[in-house]
Amino acid sequence: MLTEANGVAREVFFDLILNTLFGSRSYQVYSKNITNRVYEPGFRAALGLKDLRLATEAGAATDRELPMLAAIFGQMGEAIDAGHGEKDWSIVAAQTLGEADKNS
Repeated sequence: MLTEANGVAREVFFDLILNTLFGSRSYQVYSKNITNRVYEPGFRAALGLKDLRLATEAGAATDRELPMLAAIFGQMGEAIDAGHGEKDWSIVAAQTLGEADKNS
């Protein structure tokens, strides 16, 4: 994570954002998964990838580019290709950080 690379622990970062702008339940659940490196299924990555594919198709049908969605779609696809499709979709954080095989 960018924060860790600059000396800020992920726990401190999530505490900051969850008590300010991103205080919703979903952010709390997924940040806890990422912080604790626990990816037990809540919302399976395979289902998340399906939803990302549907959103991509909806964007294409209306000539809208969704660059952030494309980046997440790629990382989620890599996590699933690595055998993590049944894990919680927060596994994408571990995939992005190169931790998916070591800590999941």
